[in-house]
This record gives sequence, structure tokens and C-alpha cells, in this order.
Amino acid sequence: MELYSQLAAVLLDIGWIDKLSETLARERYCNFTLSALSNVFTTYLHKLYIQIKSHYLAS
Repeated sequence: MELYSQLAAVLLDIGWIDKLSETLARERYCNFTLSALSNVFTTYLHKLYIQIKSHYLAS
């Protein structure tokens, strides 16, 4: 366990952990953004489908 603590301290000193954290934060943000866009697009398609369906049923 001591070895891992020393390794973490060295990686933190050279800034490697900060870069890794920044990269992971960017990836999480991108995944969240893609998920949100996907939900919006799915909702839009669903509403469009309902409008088209109601239009054809009314005809």
C-alpha cells in the first residue's frame, strides 16, 4: 500500500493525475452531452410520429 501512495504522490507532483482527471472530466461531459442530445432527438421523433399518425387517422 505504501508503494501505491508513493506512486500517486509522484504522479501528482509531475501533473499526470491532473491531466488524467481533466481528460476523464471531458469524456464524462461529452457522454452526458451526447446522451442529452439523443434524448432530445428521440423525443422530437416521437412527437413527430404522433403528429403524423394523428394526421393520417384524421383523414
